[in-house]
Amino acid sequence: MDFQPSHVGYGFHPTDEVLVNHYLRLKMLGGHEQDVSIIEEVNVCDYEPWELPGLIGNQDPNDPKCYFFSPRSYKHANSHRVNTKTEGGFWKLTGKDLIVKAKATKEHIANKKTMVFYQKSVPNGVRTNWIMHEYHPTFSFHNQREFVLCKLKKDPEAIMPAYEEGEASSTVTSHRLENHNSDTATSEIIP
Repeated sequence: MDFQPSHVGYGFHPTDEVLVNHYLRLKMLGGHEQDVSIIEEVNVCDYEPWELPGLIGNQDPNDPKCYFFSPRSYKHANSHRVNTKTEGGFWKLTGKDLIVKAKATKEHIANKKTMVFYQKSVPNGVRTNWIMHEYHPTFSFHNQREFVLCKLKKDPEAIMPAYEEGEASSTVTSHRLENHNSDTATSEIIP
């Protein structure tokens, strides 16, 4: 399905709460494909980040952000270690997890992880300005399908601090990126 805006000025800019409580919840339950069809299902590690926006036909191709569901991909069949490697690089967790809360109830509904893409392989990775937020729900359902919801963006103004490998990197993502919209569900740092 190609992007067809319903109104002039239309844009898809959901809050963290809407992403988790509506889109991700319905996707995990299954049977609600029409309700979540604006967000494509893509395995993140099958593509390089610059290829992903071209795969998202339901969203405006000129939007600097794109959203997609990604099935959980593990390194080994019986492992809980998530695969973050692509053919040309890897996604690296950076900063601390944030708590996403429902605005009305203050219920903890998801953990928001920030990842930055590095070209090449560890330990020679070269940091890029591709940033992805992964939303990991705190809820689960019987016979659920396992997905995370991803928000991908290329940030030309990304803070690229110099720090030694293994050193804390909590300042990599600026406060501006986490709280750019006052309507966004409350995000707190997990201690």
